[in-house]
Amino acid sequence: MRRPPPSPRSAAGIARAAAFLLHLGGLTLLPGRPALAAQDSDLRPLSEDSVLSGKLGAVGMVIAGESGPNLSLASGFLISPCHVLTAAHVLARPGQPVKIGMPVQFLAKGQNTRALVSPAWGRVVAADPAFVMSEQPPGFDRQAIARDWGLVELERPLPDIAPIKLVFPGARIAANALFSIVGYPFGGRSISLHAQEHCRNGSSFHAQTTLGGVIIADCAVRQGMSGGPLLVEGNAEPLAAGIVVERVDIGKRVMTVAVPSAIFAETVVAAMRDSDVCAAGSPFAWPPANTPHASQRGD
Repeated sequence: MRRPPPSPRSAAGIARAAAFLLHLGGLTLLPGRPALAAQDSDLRPLSEDSVLSGKLGAVGMVIAGESGPNLSLASGFLISPCHVLTAAHVLARPGQPVKIGMPVQFLAKGQNTRALVSPAWGRVVAADPAFVMSEQPPGFDRQAIARDWGLVELERPLPDIAPIKLVFPGARIAANALFSIVGYPFGGRSISLHAQEHCRNGSSFHAQTTLGGVIIADCAVRQGMSGGPLLVEGNAEPLAAGIVVERVDIGKRVMTVAVPSAIFAETVVAAMRDSDVCAAGSPFAWPPANTPHASQRGD
């Protein structure tokens, strides 16, 4: 999930991640359900009969860096007509932080997920100053994961594409929440929008322990999907709980790690408020009150 070319997660990294999960007492098992974790084969091209079909024009490809080994291709999504959220490790070079003002290209897909619309250039306007791109694939580091986000402001708005709202920072994702993951993984003859729907929330553990600053879901995720949205299911329109930034391999199974919207909400709102490109408005929305996926007030 880090920067191409891909480097397999080391055995030590897998062991650290697995040990961290086991230290918390293991993943919560819902009655009648197998242990949480997905397989890469669970991730497939978005089907036309999906409830998400035709609603993901805001999810596109992010191209950052210089040509050659320092070029990053990943995913990102519009949260306003001129603002794109993505992962910080997509924007930074190894051993360095994200550079504010760095040029970035965003390739929106529109309603046809296989046909590019006109690309738009932008620049990085917000990121966590404490984030530094890892030289090697890290183990499970909650603090590093929570810093792995960045905001790009485009040079021109894309008014014909509906942005994706973020879960309001005051909402709490419930233990029985279901997610969908979407993005543009590498591999195959062409890059197209892939998805896995109905992923379970793995952020709650035995003894009511939860992971602050991260969301874990039993979704399959592949290289190229960093920076895409982790969507909360049960909403009429796509609603992102956070930004996909990492995968954790446990044997032959995999889980997705995302940065929740509450982590970067204040900084992102301030940057959007100062925009001279578009009137952004609020990027947040409350989950519907009649769904079980999130409460209307956080603790």
